[in-house]
Amino acid sequence: VDEYIKGREITCALIGNENPKALPVIEIRPLKGKFFDYQSKYTESGSEEIVPAKISPELTKEIQDLSIKVFKAINCKGFARVDFILKDNIKPIILEINTVPGLTQMSLLPKSAKAAGISYTELLDIIINNATHPMTSGTNTVLPGIFMPGITGETPETASGLVSKLNKLMTNVATIKIIVANPIPMPE
Repeated sequence: VDEYIKGREITCALIGNENPKALPVIEIRPLKGKFFDYQSKYTESGSEEIVPAKISPELTKEIQDLSIKVFKAINCKGFARVDFILKDNIKPIILEINTVPGLTQMSLLPKSAKAAGISYTELLDIIINNATHPMTSGTNTVLPGIFMPGITGETPETASGLVSKLNKLMTNVATIKIIVANPIPMPE
């Protein structure tokens, strides 16, 4: 059971491979419930998504920097989104990284890209380019499970070290959940 952390819901989308770019931060305000649940996310007028989030430039940079660190720590590639709770309006608590965030025009990542001046078509071109760009390190192995669809370059022996790696890197991680099953070899 995870501790309940009261605060504002914030998310930061990223695009890139070895040197990801953090896009504008989004604040999610549920309108149909107390938190961003299914009804808030998938029903009309269920939530308000404010991009860029109404937070200080310093806090925005901190959230973007944390997002990049998490992205790199688990060797993400292409695109992802890191979700936070902003505790007491000053302390970003990492909830999770979504390595396969929605890509409809109404999804959070495309909204963040639009705020950065990247059209939906350009975003898709960037994602396709990132996917076809050769990896510079690691093996082409994907570990299935939570967070796993976007991770490459890890072996079963090192996958268990991801949580340790993240915990050493971050002091404000709420929960890290990684489930490792048999690795799925990807074609070279």
